[in-house]
Amino acid sequence: MTGERPASSAALDKTTIALLAGGVLLGLFLFGLTVMQLGVLPQRGDFPAYYSAGKALAEMGIPASTLYDPVIFREVMEAAIPSLRATDTVFWLYPPFFLLAVLPLGWLSLTQAFAAWGLLNMALTGCAARLAGAPLWFALALAFSPLSLLNVNLGQAGGFIALFMALGLRFLKSSPAVSGAGFSLLFFKPQFALIAPLALLARGDRNPLIWLFGGLLILVGLPALLLGPDIWLAFLQGARGTGEVMASGQVDYWLFNSVNGFLRGLGAPGWTALSVHFSIAALALLLCLRRWHQGRDGLAAPLLLGLGALLCYPGGWATDILILSYPFALTLQANGRSAIMLRRLFAIGFMVLPLAHILIGPMIGVSLFTPLLLLLLAFSAKQP
Repeated sequence: MTGERPASSAALDKTTIALLAGGVLLGLFLFGLTVMQLGVLPQRGDFPAYYSAGKALAEMGIPASTLYDPVIFREVMEAAIPSLRATDTVFWLYPPFFLLAVLPLGWLSLTQAFAAWGLLNMALTGCAARLAGAPLWFALALAFSPLSLLNVNLGQAGGFIALFMALGLRFLKSSPAVSGAGFSLLFFKPQFALIAPLALLARGDRNPLIWLFGGLLILVGLPALLLGPDIWLAFLQGARGTGEVMASGQVDYWLFNSVNGFLRGLGAPGWTALSVHFSIAALALLLCLRRWHQGRDGLAAPLLLGLGALLCYPGGWATDILILSYPFALTLQANGRSAIMLRRLFAIGFMVLPLAHILIGPMIGVSLFTPLLLLLLAFSAKQP
């Protein structure tokens, strides 16, 4: 199921239906709250950074390379959003080609830009499900799921990683150019994209791999041409500075959706948490590459690719789980007890756990996502 649309759907059990229905109802409620709080929400999460970068390029005339300087970028953010809180994001962390994606935000007011960004992410999430052959009702359910709305409320870009992963998987056989382009675009969050070329190598899929690297050449060259030849050097220097901050311990580890974050949040020493994290990451990577090397079409290959991307990175966020939208949709065509359990686990992750994040607090909400990923990994091994 990594290259062709399935033709039929499995019957959903009552538990999964209840989880999906309840989640959508709560998602619609959260959507209403989001609309009511449009004047406040744009200052949360990463969206202030997206908007400020777009504003800097569209109206301020600031050289793009300077945005990777935290001091300058903080000044840019305060100019773009005068009411910005001291605790909001102060880094521009993304590769230069993502600057071109946020540029249009600078042409809008803050509220307009936030609404457009949120609706776009919801639409991209639904498109990821449709690419897997899911019916329209399911695509809408994912678009309005609490996880999708959490992504909107926190000003994240989870819909983009959902769509790019879906493009890479859906067109693996039918259109290697589109598949390679999808995987290359996923490199706007390189921590989740690095596993894709490894999987393609393991499978022996040369054409998508060639298009992937071709796409990367375009994504590297276009910003250098449009934003200046020094843009990539600035990005590398900014990434090093951000890594030093994370390594110094000046972060709240319980905000990370990872084995490392889970253990560090419980008070485990850094070396212990990272040792366990990378041991599990190595297992997830091994399972993924083994399945892709076998070349079998089925649910396990795309699911293990997404899980490997999530479990290998020690600093992910809860909203990054949207990268699994395509495999979640594929479970609708799978049969058997393990497939039923996978659907229920996915429904819990998309429909229930985000509510813990919103209603109880990030510490509890994010902590619950890590065991969910490990359970998904265990059940994925039983899939064809």
